[in-house]
Amino acid sequence: MDSTALPTYQNLPTQLRQLFISAIRCNPVEWLLPPQNDEVFDSFDHRFARLQAYALGQGFAIIKGKSWSAAPQRQYFCIHHGSKTRNDRRLEEVVERDSEGEITSRRRIIYRKLPILPAFPYSS
Repeated sequence: MDSTALPTYQNLPTQLRQLFISAIRCNPVEWLLPPQNDEVFDSFDHRFARLQAYALGQGFAIIKGKSWSAAPQRQYFCIHHGSKTRNDRRLEEVVERDSEGEITSRRRIIYRKLPILPAFPYSS
């Protein structure tokens, strides 16, 4: 398979194309083809590597989802597409601002001043 024909290669800036080809060549060529139902893997990590190789060639990434210990199963998801946005921190959907433009919702990042530490080696 010609790695220059992959969608990711076509959309990359010229200066990143050689780096992409080097990353693609680290994987077996057949992993660039769409996954098949009858593929057998030694472990979940081996299967995950195969999915990531295909995703790299197509321009997306895979993340690990749920896993079950009773029956050896694992779900994988596209990092960019899903049915809804994850909100693990239960933040508001919209950033709220007051009349001065200051953020009043919990989505605000709080910056704290850190104390200045002495340089190493410590001097007394």
